[in-house]
Amino acid sequence: MAQRTLGQLDDAAARHNQALSLAQRVGDRIEVARALDGLGTVARLAGNVNDAHAFWTEALAIYTASASRKRLRCAPSSARWPAGRRVLIRSS
Repeated sequence: MAQRTLGQLDDAAARHNQALSLAQRVGDRIEVARALDGLGTVARLAGNVNDAHAFWTEALAIYTASASRKRLRCAPSSARWPAGRRVLIRSS
């Protein structure tokens, strides 16, 4: 079961990396942020909290720079990173 779950996380990471590469290539900053948010979620699920924080911090910076409150609300992972905490809790 653990291998199956890890395989799914690897697949998810690969797809988010593909999305990130494409978004960067076409210059779509919001899609870059979405891909980074997805990579952060995958990292968190894999237990890589520091990597998750790095992805989400970068995504949040992009959402914030876009000056789009609607897009910022669509970034629940990044927006809910508790400062100074090592454990992530996502609210619904």
